[in-house]
Amino acid sequence: RKDVLDQLPSVVSHRQMLEQDKEQLNMIADLYSGKIDLSDCIEGREIEGADILEVTITGYTKMALSDPYILFPESQKRPAKYKSPKTEEIIRILTEETNGEKTIIYTPYRRYMDVLVDTLKHSGTLPDCYKNPLCISGEVSSEDREKNKELFNTSDSHNVIIINDAGAEAINLQTAQCMILTTMPMTFGKLVQVVGRYNRIGSKHESLSLFYLLHEDSQDIDEYGIINQQGVLVTSVTKEDYEGMLDLDYLNSISDSDEKISENDIEYKIHHFGFCQLVLKYHFSLAYLNPTPI
Repeated sequence: RKDVLDQLPSVVSHRQMLEQDKEQLNMIADLYSGKIDLSDCIEGREIEGADILEVTITGYTKMALSDPYILFPESQKRPAKYKSPKTEEIIRILTEETNGEKTIIYTPYRRYMDVLVDTLKHSGTLPDCYKNPLCISGEVSSEDREKNKELFNTSDSHNVIIINDAGAEAINLQTAQCMILTTMPMTFGKLVQVVGRYNRIGSKHESLSLFYLLHEDSQDIDEYGIINQQGVLVTSVTKEDYEGMLDLDYLNSISDSDEKISENDIEYKIHHFGFCQLVLKYHFSLAYLNPTPI
């Protein structure tokens, strides 16, 4: 396994910290205040050991941090020029950071995927190679998935592909040099699977860029910390090196301990006693976050 990892490109992570806009803040406030009625979403559903309403609110909050208008599109009219902070940041990254390199955008939400496709197609600032976005999702047929994968890997006119969890496994996108994560995957294992779409043996790139889009003081950054702590736990058990994917500086910044995590310390220390129970409880709940296909 170490021999395999040694043949992979290095991964350089970028933590992009964003501020929530008023539409997001208002939507999340309405969710927690009860102004938005979620009774139809939770009727007849139960999660042992968890408050189903609280879990549902958490799920909708997670979506609102991508784009608040994907929550209830049938009752919300999207302002014509509205772009969420994450959408704006994606456009900025593709315009200023990626240098026309092939780029993967990950979102678990089909509705946000649709928003991104429309936004990229009609952007006035993007390079032309990013204006023909391809998609791999559960709604895309097997034949079209193969076609889109081939176009992405071979055509200079299709340098961006948007994937959700249906594209997170068993798809080779190794021509990509950049990946943008609009939302944290459910677990560290899922993160490894998503990143594995382009971090592969045979990549022509020596180094890969991985962008995390995170809102300050939000559920985003809480999940980021939990996934990184999961990664530390996995690394301590498997002894595998996920260099570039673990943000040790961030973990040290939120730790209550004076003892710091070091990349040279193979026996990584778990800072928070009871962390395993926290991860198990939290990610069990995450499996139920989407009351309807989004």
